[in-house]
Amino acid sequence: MNVRLHKNATTTPRVRAEIQAAPASVTTESLAAQYGVHSNTVRKWRRRSTVEDGSHVAHNLKTTLSPEMEEIVVELRRTLLLGIDDLLVLVREFIDPKMSRSALDRMLRRHGVSNLRDLLPSEDEEKPKRFKRYEPGFLHVDVKYLPRMKDEAHRKYLYVAIDRATRWVYHEVLPDKSSKTAAGFLERLVEHCPLRIVKVLTDNGSEFTDRYVHGQERTPTGKHAFDRACTANGIEHRLIPPWHPQTNGMVERYNGRVTDQLARTRFGSAQELSRGLEEYRDVYVNHIPQRALGHKTPRDALLEWYQKRPDLFRSDPHNLPGLDIYLLRDWDRITVRMAALVPGPHRDRVVGFGREYDRLLAAYLRGQVISAAIVGALTWLGFVIGGFPYALLLGVIAGIFNVVPYMGLVASAIPAVVIALFSGQPVRFLVTMVVVFAAVNLLESAVISPKIVGESVGLHPVWVILALAIFGFFFGFVGLLIAVPLAVLIKLVLENALERYRTSRLFRGERPVVSVL
Repeated sequence: MNVRLHKNATTTPRVRAEIQAAPASVTTESLAAQYGVHSNTVRKWRRRSTVEDGSHVAHNLKTTLSPEMEEIVVELRRTLLLGIDDLLVLVREFIDPKMSRSALDRMLRRHGVSNLRDLLPSEDEEKPKRFKRYEPGFLHVDVKYLPRMKDEAHRKYLYVAIDRATRWVYHEVLPDKSSKTAAGFLERLVEHCPLRIVKVLTDNGSEFTDRYVHGQERTPTGKHAFDRACTANGIEHRLIPPWHPQTNGMVERYNGRVTDQLARTRFGSAQELSRGLEEYRDVYVNHIPQRALGHKTPRDALLEWYQKRPDLFRSDPHNLPGLDIYLLRDWDRITVRMAALVPGPHRDRVVGFGREYDRLLAAYLRGQVISAAIVGALTWLGFVIGGFPYALLLGVIAGIFNVVPYMGLVASAIPAVVIALFSGQPVRFLVTMVVVFAAVNLLESAVISPKIVGESVGLHPVWVILALAIFGFFFGFVGLLIAVPLAVLIKLVLENALERYRTSRLFRGERPVVSVL
């Protein structure tokens, strides 16, 4: 039995009980003499109904803070889970600069919040619920306010849609939050989304529903522009419960990521803002693995679902814009940044060299395509005149493969020989084939390539054939593809080196200037 007993007490609980049980006829002095205590002690225990010592804390505590201030400090302790030293700094800064550490500790003990471990949430507490798993095609849609740029009269809005199963995201920057704008966004979403959209979840905003009119809730009529757009596309429109925005939390999380990006990046115009948002969407979809997807990116999850359930898709997700699209779109910015890395004294010469090579390479590619088309047309025409079967097919093969110089005639000769041998007149068709290929090859070598390709690039046909032979021998088919572009590059390097040599002191016969320190 635990009894609260003061360390300097002169009586035991048993003695106190006997004093309390003594009849009123027994005097206080006689009881004091019997138990060897002071008469005041006997009077005290005769007045009490318990045998335990009372608290020695003063009834009126002289505290530093008022009760209201103490409640604030206790709530800070519970909410922020601060240690006593951190809490002391906070209290001294904003509440009472004279607060001492010991006074703060006593106050925390009085309120039962002195131990931080007792304030931590228990592991047995219910964890937040995960989103229910759905197949691809269930999209969350929301609108986010964007900051007004200095070149805008009014702020714009980011309409966001995210698929629940794959986390694939599509968004647009639009001028307002009207129902017409939201319906238009949905139409474009259906067009761009590779999935068959089955369900769309939105909040209760007026741009999405007519559930609330003048602050009063009612059953949606289905006549709202967004509802009509959903019906036209066979999409079920779901609304979150009133005052429960966490139901649409998936798109809210993406909006939170966008908010972080906006806080870390400075945009000078609305165009820069739109471009930055689009770049972040590309990174999010293609390069950020997510734990909810098994540490896969949304694009990887999309492709994985396509392998398992292609019936859930309206188009092949492999055809989504990739690296080539982004390189073409941002090529000018990339070249400017690369040029900025070249040291200043050499920048003009290096940039000029790059532009000249780009001009020559573009001229070569254009000329080669035109040359291939002419070779294909001449091959077809020759076979038609000679009555050769499948003339159009052989002309197309010759034109396509002639993008690599002189490959078209070789590639079309193999099926032409097979067709001639299995025809009714093999000798006639073999002679026709030899005549057509010899004539087309002569025209290509003597007229087409020198006039169209050679003059634009400045490469002699001998150098083209030599480049094809060398690179084809060492690198195979890949060498045939890169032979002429590399030959153009080598030609340009040699021309620049020769030009510098001709302007050098050595070529002019001048003595070099020697500086003496």
